[in-house]
Amino acid sequence: MLLSVHGLLERYQFVYFVLPWCCCSLQLVYWNFHIDFHESHAYLYHGLFKSFGNYNDMNLFKQSEQHHHQWHLGRTIYDVLAYGAVGDGRTNDTQAFFTAWNLACATANGVLHAPVAYTFLVYPATFKGSKCQPGLQFLVDGTIVAPDEVSAWGGVSSPTWLVFEHITNFSISGTGTFNGQGKNWWACKKAKTCKQAPTAVEIHHGTDVTVENVAFLNSQQIHLNLNSVVRGQAKCLTIVAPPTSPNTDGIHVSACTNTTIQNCNIATGDDCISIVSGSHNIEVENVYCGPGCHGISIGSLGENGATANVSQVQVKNCVMEGTTNGLRIKTWQGGNGLAYNFVYQNISMINVTNPIIIDQYYCPSSQSGPCSNSTDAVQIELVKYTNITGTSFSSTAVSFQCSESVACTSIHLQDISLQQTSGGPATSSCTNARGVAIGIENPPSCLIINNTRCATTLSWLKSTLNNLIGNKQPLLDKNKNNTKLWIYLFIAYTSFLLFATYWISVLIF
Repeated sequence: MLLSVHGLLERYQFVYFVLPWCCCSLQLVYWNFHIDFHESHAYLYHGLFKSFGNYNDMNLFKQSEQHHHQWHLGRTIYDVLAYGAVGDGRTNDTQAFFTAWNLACATANGVLHAPVAYTFLVYPATFKGSKCQPGLQFLVDGTIVAPDEVSAWGGVSSPTWLVFEHITNFSISGTGTFNGQGKNWWACKKAKTCKQAPTAVEIHHGTDVTVENVAFLNSQQIHLNLNSVVRGQAKCLTIVAPPTSPNTDGIHVSACTNTTIQNCNIATGDDCISIVSGSHNIEVENVYCGPGCHGISIGSLGENGATANVSQVQVKNCVMEGTTNGLRIKTWQGGNGLAYNFVYQNISMINVTNPIIIDQYYCPSSQSGPCSNSTDAVQIELVKYTNITGTSFSSTAVSFQCSESVACTSIHLQDISLQQTSGGPATSSCTNARGVAIGIENPPSCLIINNTRCATTLSWLKSTLNNLIGNKQPLLDKNKNNTKLWIYLFIAYTSFLLFATYWISVLIF
């Protein structure tokens, strides 16, 4: 409750601070006052940075097969081998999966099981869950592979390999692997003989969905897409693709709410995690990104003039190693909307090319020619970076390149300690970025600090005192009606208390 009240004060502080001072001014002159600086303290974090150990061990987060059988005692398990699957990696086992799915779907707490030591070739498939019983589980202890030849996908309209749609109270888990066999798709895209490759696994319209412990390998494009998911969890996942594989994002989050990504190891050819429009209240914790991927990205947002909205994203206790970017927010010119209230805390950078970056001039290398300039942009505000440490491969460790027409506002840097991998000092670069830096400033902040509030308040006090003293007028006159003055004094006193409470909360939190 206290945090909610504080967040309201934070967001709408101009109501409490600007308007009362206007009322109290005895001059009642035009007051042109704009607040550009406010920071978010809507969330509190605690705890120590966690060590990740050996993330190259594919079994780091995996549970034993024995554990799975113990866990599923009392549940009805439908083994795909019992419904015609061969599991030799060459025979098409798609129909066996559909049969097992339909049976498990019709059973409360039903389990579709792909057992260990088998490799199942499954062609593009959509598993529908709108009529399924609660507690359905897709248990993968073996390996599921996609057809490797692009020609094998001919006539398939779905841009996704495996789709689980309109599903509630559902989980994907196991010790196994989803192998997209994307090598030929990557070559196809690089040769520009195909425009888009399939996403490997997508949860489309899901509620209370969990994806945990399994591995994703060599996706054709995005490995795991969470699309329109409410209360989703992605936990203890291992996601691997070559650094040169195009657009192979690890986890893509689109239009999701109350979704958590935890304890994952991701090394791909594109974004480690990408969060795009419609997403709200997303938490990323204890994720190891790299080497090779593009870091944790919000965006891109606002492509082709679209309206984009993303809010309340928390990224904490993560490691970026050998990535192109670390923490990136990217928007297209000409877009609209709001990217608001992001918190990055306790992030370790190891030889990252662009550790902290906001880019409102995003233009992918695939586009021919430069992106056109525009006066519109997605508004970016309330972004807090706390305890970001490590090394930058490039000399510019912090870059805020914001729109000339729509500034980035309320950026908060606290205890930033980044130096070049070579050992030299790092620098920061800002364009139209406003905020404040406190604590350790390495590199030195280049943010525009706006002190309008303090200057205007002091000006009002000076003007009021000059009027009172210069005219030698008593504050109260017993021969006159002082009701209006009492109202002014009450508003001034209340404003002072709110002002003091706000800054005390800033210092405490």
